[in-house]
Amino acid sequence: MNKKELLDELEQARVRTESLIVSLPEDKLEVPYHPGVNPPLWEMGHSAFFYEVFVFNLLDGTPSYDPSMDDLWDSFHVDHKDRWSRDLFPG
Repeated sequence: MNKKELLDELEQARVRTESLIVSLPEDKLEVPYHPGVNPPLWEMGHSAFFYEVFVFNLLDGTPSYDPSMDDLWDSFHVDHKDRWSRDLFPG
């Protein structure tokens, strides 16, 4: 698989994932705290951050969509309990 094919596949995965998340009603995004699980909204933001930084940037030189948000989605900078605070996330 060449670079363009990989980027196309990643874009298709992004579109599918986003369509699944936006199809969920708000109450399905609220899950009880668990020390071994991340909340769905944080996990989606973290996944997007991971792909931006470690895949798109390295493959394509594409910078983060919003570099000011990188620390919010970086698991090295956000304690596990803090990931459960909805006030932490942008609209």
